[in-house]
Amino acid sequence: MRIAVSGTHFSGKSTLVASLLKYLPSYTGVDEPYFLLEQEGYEFSHPPLLEDFEEQLKRSILAINESQKDTIFDRCPLDCLAYMLALSKNLDEKLWTEQIEAAIERLNLALLNKSAEKTC
Repeated sequence: MRIAVSGTHFSGKSTLVASLLKYLPSYTGVDEPYFLLEQEGYEFSHPPLLEDFEEQLKRSILAINESQKDTIFDRCPLDCLAYMLALSKNLDEKLWTEQIEAAIERLNLALLNKSAEKTC
């Protein structure tokens, strides 16, 4: 089973992934795309630009496409798309639809980890 944990910054996604991996020791954990890219030498802008989130989206899709069964992902492509849409009012999300849909279809479960803080 492929599981993705989705949610905002500091909502406990990584903590949830770590807990799931404790209870599912045969599963492999995949870090969020930001950290994967950083480990691979990608240099992010500060503050992040649209291009940085596009790279994270590509890396997220690649991680899902290359994964085996029994994998838990910290973030999913929709997280990256949300940041891209927040940064650009002119973003044509249709350019990414086919790739995102194909990656999401490979997932068996997507968990939305809401922040512990109450929002209005």
